[in-house]
Amino acid sequence: MKKEIYIDNMKETSLIISASKVDSVKMRDITKKSVRMYDGNFIGIAGGVGEVSIEDLQKKARENIKNKIPYNSEISKDKHIEIDKSNNIMDDKEFLLEGEKLLSELVKENEDFIFSNKITMAERTTNLINDQNLDLRYKDKSMYFEIIFKEKSSSSIFDGYVAYEGRNYNREDFLNMSSKVLKGYKNQVDLPYEGKFKVGVFMDSCEQLFLKIFSKELNGRIFAEGGSLFSNKLGEKLFNDDFTLIESRNPDDVYLQPFFDMEGTVLKDYSSNLIKNGVLISPYTDKKTSKKYNIKNTGSASGDYDEVPTLIQPNLTVKAGNKTLKELFGGEKGILLYIASGGDFTSSGQFGTPVQLAFLYDGENIIGRLPEIQVSSDVYKMFNDDYLGVCSDSLFNMNGGKVMVMNMDVKKM
Repeated sequence: MKKEIYIDNMKETSLIISASKVDSVKMRDITKKSVRMYDGNFIGIAGGVGEVSIEDLQKKARENIKNKIPYNSEISKDKHIEIDKSNNIMDDKEFLLEGEKLLSELVKENEDFIFSNKITMAERTTNLINDQNLDLRYKDKSMYFEIIFKEKSSSSIFDGYVAYEGRNYNREDFLNMSSKVLKGYKNQVDLPYEGKFKVGVFMDSCEQLFLKIFSKELNGRIFAEGGSLFSNKLGEKLFNDDFTLIESRNPDDVYLQPFFDMEGTVLKDYSSNLIKNGVLISPYTDKKTSKKYNIKNTGSASGDYDEVPTLIQPNLTVKAGNKTLKELFGGEKGILLYIASGGDFTSSGQFGTPVQLAFLYDGENIIGRLPEIQVSSDVYKMFNDDYLGVCSDSLFNMNGGKVMVMNMDVKKM
């Protein structure tokens, strides 16, 4: 019988903002533990939160083998990796003071708006260890802000937000970003015409919507059983040369997410190309799907701490290109999508979404706020002939802020 231990601790300190003031401070510190026991083709799992002992969990997991929950994949072994990305982040006291200063300056510089929601600093430690010489340890610390704004004269519940996620926070950069967004919001402009535009997709807020079709259609099980739009097209050139879709667990690219999946799979360079230079390379898989259908394991097993790991949509992102945002727009006035929800792809790949907040944009400057619009296309146009790329720089002078640019059909709502 083989034993595996999973321990995950998440600490968070949040400043809760209401009516442009810090309303309260919330702190949480949660440790989740589980033990997995493997006996032949079966798995027994027991988990608990807080000060539960590993010994007690081991006894329960051993007993749970009797439930005959199937698991016939080989467990990960012979790998020792420790990554710590928690350095150079302020402590709780410094964070609380900084949060107060930031909010004070944001309110002072933008008196026409009311701010709410929260700013958070989080620290995560995740360990996966077993008796087959596996020892994976991950530690990270990151800040993430999502400050909702509402114009004082607005009748809406909220009008938009300014956000940040990363390890290299700078107050001046955040305030500069906020100023650009809020000044652009106040300047209402009309859509110049209806038709084809260069559309920049602000990936911090819209990426998952625009990549939703790949999250569904590149699921390894659906793909292998012929139910995917891309089934039977492995190795084919389907998209633009500049389009590379990545499943990433690289600690340099993602925050507060371990570099290994829930089965202890560690990818080379902590990432895997699903589409490379337009060529379909692989669907995403876990060990079970990989073994059953003889497909490369991309380390996409997930699930709660006390569940059997299973195939779940991973973190997908698009590789940045060599052109700046200015170069991608080429001096033309286009559209920057900032908040878009409610859209989807059809089974044949047609796409459309309402856009709640968009700006007229020229690759350098936010010119003004557009009325609500609708954008549409289809997957083969969006990521092939109409695909222009992901900028090499950032929309704002901060980490993140990537923009994906493509030609799309635009009309007023």
